[in-house]
Amino acid sequence: MKIPSNVKLLIWSSCHNWIPTSFNLAGRGVDVNSFCPVCRRQPESTLRALWTCPSLQQIRDTCIFMPSSWFCNNASFMDFMISHQHRISFADMELLCMVIWRIWFRRNCKVYYSATILNREVVTWVSSFLADSRRANTSVKLGTNVRGNVVGSWRPTEVGISKVNTHAAVETVGGKMGVGIIIRDSLEDVFASSAQHLEMWVSPAVAEAVATYKGLIFACDSGLLSCTVESDAHVVVIHIAAGSIPLSDIGIIISDIPLLLRCHPGCNVVFASRKSNSAAHYLAKLGPSCAGRSLRFFVVLLF
Repeated sequence: MKIPSNVKLLIWSSCHNWIPTSFNLAGRGVDVNSFCPVCRRQPESTLRALWTCPSLQQIRDTCIFMPSSWFCNNASFMDFMISHQHRISFADMELLCMVIWRIWFRRNCKVYYSATILNREVVTWVSSFLADSRRANTSVKLGTNVRGNVVGSWRPTEVGISKVNTHAAVETVGGKMGVGIIIRDSLEDVFASSAQHLEMWVSPAVAEAVATYKGLIFACDSGLLSCTVESDAHVVVIHIAAGSIPLSDIGIIISDIPLLLRCHPGCNVVFASRKSNSAAHYLAKLGPSCAGRSLRFFVVLLF
């Protein structure tokens, strides 16, 4: 489905009852009231939080593409999704997933920030979001005369594997350093990005090692089990691939990367050309201007 990666992750997590509803948290031993924080009538199961809560009635009524006969008190969220897999069209399934994400976002705004998103605005917002997203991701076919210009450009990974591009920018005056990180999935959609500011007076090679290390940490913190970290610092990638730790300042940084890779066997580090790393390069240039803070952008927030 051509929907944001975090929406897919939310649906997948919900099917396994991994999202932090009150009932799920109580089941894991967290000392919370298991009842729905919105309607306060019954325990907040995954399905109740995302679809069957009485407070969502207006949203359900607005989803005219959904069969009106489906309701089962004992069903799980996975049962709900499977039962509709062949009952609605593929496009409507994409719309349903986005509506569910917006419902979860609405719930969290109310519970954690006392902010209200009107029910009547949910489906309208989702429809507008999907239309804008499809226009933005429409492929443009290039003529044969410009193919040579895209050699070495960024290429997506296989399905299920994310690509993490990293780069570092060093300002020789003032000892400032910027780290740029961008994570994209196999559909070329941006999952997350980061522009970080560091007060460090280091060589470009050490800076690139720091960027590679932080890119791997950022990917792990984002919950990615399989990813390819790309760096245009050839010397850094060579040391990591060879498993050789030089007895220098760069070795102090690189020594932590093989340990991270052993803990996350689905991740690896490879070399990429500067041209294919342009997005991370731009974020790294932005980093030194973010003095006192780091900027992290996520397409969708789950919690």
